[in-house]
Amino acid sequence: MGIIETEGLVCYMIKISFLNQKGGVGKTTSAVNIAATMDKHFNKKVLVIDCDSQRNATQYLLGDEYNGYAISDYFNHQIPVEDIVQNVKMEKRGKMIDTNMDILPSSMEISSILTENVHDILNMLKPLEKKYDYCIIDMPPQFSGISSLAENEETKGYGIALGALVASDYVIVPSMSTRFSISGYDDLINSINAIRKRGWNLNLVLLGVLFTNVNFQRGVEKYITTAGKENMAESFSNTIKSAAVIGQAEYLGKPLPYYQENNTTALEYIFLAQEIFKRVKQKEKEKKNG
Repeated sequence: MGIIETEGLVCYMIKISFLNQKGGVGKTTSAVNIAATMDKHFNKKVLVIDCDSQRNATQYLLGDEYNGYAISDYFNHQIPVEDIVQNVKMEKRGKMIDTNMDILPSSMEISSILTENVHDILNMLKPLEKKYDYCIIDMPPQFSGISSLAENEETKGYGIALGALVASDYVIVPSMSTRFSISGYDDLINSINAIRKRGWNLNLVLLGVLFTNVNFQRGVEKYITTAGKENMAESFSNTIKSAAVIGQAEYLGKPLPYYQENNTTALEYIFLAQEIFKRVKQKEKEKKNG
């Protein structure tokens, strides 16, 4: 666990941020279900990081009543990151079992924390780097990006969300088939380019736009999804269709692979995970070759 080999290329924990500045686009649902799919169906060791003060990923995987350590305790109380990590347990045949998923929980305080170094999240993750294959980061929807910052502007500190994005290798953009869901796409690209330009992370790359909650029976959604795939770089060929089972699984605190693993939507996440693996492999080869 923790080392991915792709034809001679060795890399440690691949960090993928799920980010869209619009809320309600299936960001947390996508992040959690991809993490669970990698765990359950592909035997990957996965770390989920909840960087959203709304704590949706934390509540999904640990329950509404979780009140233990959170990322904020690493910065406010110097709690070692290894003590903050929580294993995600799921019910199977009436018993709670350990999964291959761990999570760094969030708290309401996370949005007010400013770090002195933009690489503090990356440094926080160093003790965990070789323990996991993939790190899935659930970013807050209110993340404003940095594209508007003047090139020589000095800041008083760096937010956790920005630090997490700087620590990432890739970004996946969940988006619904609506005009407003995809309207922040250009600003996100500008933020990625600004991070690269500042030298904070030259290897940060958009992995793809993921269309969620798609209903092809509605002509406008089919048109927007098709147009989006044609006009936005790196859109995933696999989409997640609208389905009641997604909300049911979330309500019960069970990602789809642990709720109804043979459901059509669960299979869509399997196909999507395979596409993610393929793209990461190709992108890592491109980075290596320069």
